[in-house]
Amino acid sequence: MIRKNMLEALVLLRPSKNFQLPVHEHFGIETLLRESAAETKDIEAVRRFAAKHRLTGIRVNRRNRTIILRGSAREISKIPRELDCVIGVFGLNKKPVSKRPGRRSFPPKESMMPPPVTANTRRPKDFRKLYDFPRDATGKGQCIAVLEFGGGFSRAKLRTYLDKQGVKYPRIIVREIAPGGNRPLNRQGTLSPDAEVYMDLEILASVAPHATLVVYFAENSSRGWIEAMQAAIFDRKHRISVLSVSWGQAEMYWDPQTIAALEHLLQMAALLGITVCCSSGDRGVFEANTQPYSVPYPASSPHVLACGGTRLDILAGARSRETVWNDARTSGVASGGGISRLFGLPTFQEPHNVPARFGSAAKGRGIPDVAANASAATGYLIWADDTAMSLGGTSATAPLWAGLVACLNQALGRRIGYVTPLLYRTKRNPGLRNIYQGNNRLDGRNGYDARKTWDACTGLGSPHGIKLLAWLKRALDLQS
Repeated sequence: MIRKNMLEALVLLRPSKNFQLPVHEHFGIETLLRESAAETKDIEAVRRFAAKHRLTGIRVNRRNRTIILRGSAREISKIPRELDCVIGVFGLNKKPVSKRPGRRSFPPKESMMPPPVTANTRRPKDFRKLYDFPRDATGKGQCIAVLEFGGGFSRAKLRTYLDKQGVKYPRIIVREIAPGGNRPLNRQGTLSPDAEVYMDLEILASVAPHATLVVYFAENSSRGWIEAMQAAIFDRKHRISVLSVSWGQAEMYWDPQTIAALEHLLQMAALLGITVCCSSGDRGVFEANTQPYSVPYPASSPHVLACGGTRLDILAGARSRETVWNDARTSGVASGGGISRLFGLPTFQEPHNVPARFGSAAKGRGIPDVAANASAATGYLIWADDTAMSLGGTSATAPLWAGLVACLNQALGRRIGYVTPLLYRTKRNPGLRNIYQGNNRLDGRNGYDARKTWDACTGLGSPHGIKLLAWLKRALDLQS
């Protein structure tokens, strides 16, 4: 039994000094964990510290480089100051660290009225055709991971929805990382956290119907994020090829040690050939509510594929036009995008005229990289907690792109993995439709305009799946 003044914390150690992160090399999970495992001397240093400060060691995972300790917060908090082998200590603070896009916050009990279904609402599976997914590619043989930090779903209700849409119920595995769990709120007629979980799964099942889906439910804390990311990336049983993340938070609200830990894990994902698709946010350039030109993390990481939003209008069942998603007048949301204040300009973005950070001459990582439909006015027909709704947001574009990547992996016969730099190889990628109309200004002043190159509204553009597949075959030298 844990006394009130005792806490349990996760200590993350640095990788072996002999391990250097290569740039363009893929590893197997076992090899990567073995090569980067914590050094014995670092583990012993933590054990000595724990004994000296009356901390109890619960378990050590050398390959994950983690040690779980129990003791007083005061003593545990001293660890990173006194041991240079420690990247960070997580679990002392249970404060939520992230939210779903478009929300000022997303506590478990927050609910809103869902956007109603209209004549412009489309079934998720319709977007396979609208974005020209390769017809015979269904994600077979691929495993897509989804991170969730709140809400839950009912298998029976999900199956009923998919049956009505003519979509086969996929193989879904749930992994609960305590104290997180699959805990649906079942609030009919509301837009609760459940709706976001159902949206992830309904979109993925519809656009990549033969992929295996693994859902990792974790606590919305720094420790929860790290443990969820580790569980997904290093899942030896399921060996994921794509990771969909629709949660995030303004860069300034993350603590540096959490970002350092997550960045290392995202680099590991790249080495394992995992494509990480992240929502770029739904608040234009106001990811931090009171500060313009702020962007969310992890979308701002240079190691992910940041997914922005468009509005895709349909006429007579076919594409009519596609513009930057901006519903500022109706709901105060728009495609998130801008320039990172944490990460410098990546080499792969240098030829693409990424603007300087607001109020500075310095340049940084620009987001998003790509985009897809995100407007609820032309939204996805989602069924959550016995309620039909028309949902959108960049939390819809992340799973849509994750599903597309799984289909491309199948069609190519290999993982495209860390594809972000590859997409920037040419200024105009033929597999992406440039979006050159609209802007992401919520207040009429602060924001960016679309243009006929990369922009901070929709990145390089929305997908044309068949052309993107053909381009990837040439770029990866896979032509037969």
